[in-house]
Amino acid sequence: MDDRNRTRGFGVIEKYLSSRRAHVADKLIPHGLRKGSLLDIGCGPYPYFLTHTEFNIKVGIDQECQGSSMNLEGITIRQWDVGKNLKLPFENATFDAVTMLAVIEHLELDHLISILDEIHRLMKSGGCLIMTSPSFWTAPILFALSRIGVISKLEIDDHKHAYSLSELSLIIGKSHFSTGSCGMGHFEWGMNMWVRVTK
Repeated sequence: MDDRNRTRGFGVIEKYLSSRRAHVADKLIPHGLRKGSLLDIGCGPYPYFLTHTEFNIKVGIDQECQGSSMNLEGITIRQWDVGKNLKLPFENATFDAVTMLAVIEHLELDHLISILDEIHRLMKSGGCLIMTSPSFWTAPILFALSRIGVISKLEIDDHKHAYSLSELSLIIGKSHFSTGSCGMGHFEWGMNMWVRVTK
């Protein structure tokens, strides 16, 4: 069992939750993209998802990464705070897939369209974006669980906005992804949402 922290702070079930997110996201990525490159935005202090998915090239960015960049198990990790630096440090059409797992709830609402437009810019035609986020109605439950150490208090206290699928659909429709296809759903008894957007 991997004992490295996958999220900030402590929570009894944080490792389980990150494993479930990774499993759901990995199943949503088309097999045909895996010979290309993947960017995981908000990969965490330890990039669990990147170590458990198959891609030829795997890159992660996160504000918590130590130093400006590092290489871990064939994965390139770069320190980058997407909440403060909306312009992502990659060339146009660099990636076949991009993931944001339990990230958008940590971003300011008015930044999300700009970030989606940036992801659209750096994604190759036919590529896909996978996002996961807690369902909006779970906010008081997550707050209570974080106070008794079941999930990370540090992570929950950093939540900026709680989304619904209908709200995310409207936001995506205002971004450059509006011309692509979009699928959405729930997992973990409706407590979490997934979104897949294709360019």
